[in-house]
Amino acid sequence: MAEPGDRLISNAFMGAAPKHPILEGYVAAIARVVDLRPMWRLTGPGAVTAVVDNFGRDGVVILPAWTFFSTTLDGAAVSGGDGYARHFSSTTAERWSRPGTTPYPMNSG
Repeated sequence: MAEPGDRLISNAFMGAAPKHPILEGYVAAIARVVDLRPMWRLTGPGAVTAVVDNFGRDGVVILPAWTFFSTTLDGAAVSGGDGYARHFSSTTAERWSRPGTTPYPMNSG
């Protein structure tokens, strides 16, 4: 299981052939989750990293972080190219005490 500080594979943007064993393994892993905390480990990057590590990385293409992220989990800039997206992580904001970094209101009531 992935731990803080490990090199994680993001689950924010994924693509694969239909019925690919990694995606099927990931769906099975998140289907077993009963408690969503810590979300990053159980349904997020921790879970997808564990599934890929169990499957093996031969033939797996993992794009560089800058492709989809402008910052790292701790807020540092990601370099290497111009990204195609910007991702907001709610549990990242909670972990690093960065209120207001999520794209949705904290109080929906």
